[in-house]
Amino acid sequence: MTEFDREWPEPSPVPDDLAPARVVPRRRGARVIAVIVAAAVLLAAGVGAALTSWRSPAPPPSEVVAVAPERAVTRTVVYEVSSGGAGDIGSVQYTDQDGDIITRGGVPLPWRTTFTVTGDRGPLVLIAQRKKGGAGEVTCSITYGEKVLTTVTQTGRYASPQCSA
Repeated sequence: MTEFDREWPEPSPVPDDLAPARVVPRRRGARVIAVIVAAAVLLAAGVGAALTSWRSPAPPPSEVVAVAPERAVTRTVVYEVSSGGAGDIGSVQYTDQDGDIITRGGVPLPWRTTFTVTGDRGPLVLIAQRKKGGAGEVTCSITYGEKVLTTVTQTGRYASPQCSA
């Protein structure tokens, strides 16, 4: 028997996923349902838009109220540092009207500076330290307009009170 004379096995059946798809005719009812659903969605959107505009009507142009711009308020800021002893020398660091940090060394105590702020004020910070002198109190304070915002007192040879508002 030669290679070509032998019997070959039966071919396997074709799997279902490789078989040609069976075409199912469309039904007219599905098309009618799709049209009805689309119409219902459009109707709901129209009703929603009508209710929204009915609840919040736009004000007529004659009811528009003009608001005058606010005037910027100008206030005075006063930083003060005082000490309990005569001849005390210190250093100060503070924020000025522009928010810049200013450092001064070798200032005789008591010390004071004043500036004006227009509009909203930024953070006000004053740090003082006694460098030479006694061991008593050193006090810093910040006044804004007519109101004292903060006062802090430290005691000791190198007292360093820190005020912020």
